[in-house]
Amino acid sequence: MTLQADIEKYLIKNKEDAFTLARDFQAAHDLILYGESHVGKERKARFFAKLINARHVQYHASEAFLNIQSFGDKVEKYLEGKITKSGLPLLVRGLSAILDAIKRDVQHRGLVFAGTKLKGLSRRNEGIYANFKSSYNLHIKTGRFSNTHKGHFHIGADHGSRLPIVGASKTTTQRLIADGFNCGIVRILTEGYQEHESEDTTFKYGGKEHVIKGEITRYYEISKVKPLSGGEESIFELLPILRKVGGGNAFGADLQIKGNPFFKIKPAEAVGSTSYAQFYDKLIYLP
Repeated sequence: MTLQADIEKYLIKNKEDAFTLARDFQAAHDLILYGESHVGKERKARFFAKLINARHVQYHASEAFLNIQSFGDKVEKYLEGKITKSGLPLLVRGLSAILDAIKRDVQHRGLVFAGTKLKGLSRRNEGIYANFKSSYNLHIKTGRFSNTHKGHFHIGADHGSRLPIVGASKTTTQRLIADGFNCGIVRILTEGYQEHESEDTTFKYGGKEHVIKGEITRYYEISKVKPLSGGEESIFELLPILRKVGGGNAFGADLQIKGNPFFKIKPAEAVGSTSYAQFYDKLIYLP
């Protein structure tokens, strides 16, 4: 039996409802980090909104919400009903379902702005962590929620993993654990792509003003893995397996059951012998 077939068999036997898995996992932790590729925003937003509305979390942290005053001001105006979805920053327009969930009880639910414009994996790990702590502590100070309340964190898969996948920089998760947070780690995968529209660039040349039109780039879900002992030729995609197992339905699975095939694979970009199940505790698939 191939490794792909082993994974499919394991998931069929051990899959459970995605929301139930998330709810039960949250109950046992202070903070759940949902490591993702930045695609399928609307699907993920609806999932996170459901968790917020069910009162399983008091705050939603996100790398997508930049910790910049001008950015935060627009989000605050949306929460106050002063602007519509079209007035939100493009980066979070697809996440409006989360804001709508926060808005329903804005006195007791918080949005933690953890995003940064810093470039590079190491600097971003540090910047996301610093912005999370700054925004989180401000909410604690104002009493919107306390440090005994639970939250989840929507974050890039490399920053949200339990150990570094690439390089040696401590992940955001590692930094939060060192701070005393009881963290659970979920790798969340979904279908589709995300469009990113760059802004127009204006410049002057020869006494005239010129405009370079922005471009639309599509980013697709990344789910490539390979056997711990395999080379580049053995890389395969998880998504087709998840799609087949799900049959159009969302599901989750525990990656920590002893001997399961997720201990025999690793993310395609990872080096060394750290397995997928050592980076992430759970897996959730949203069709």
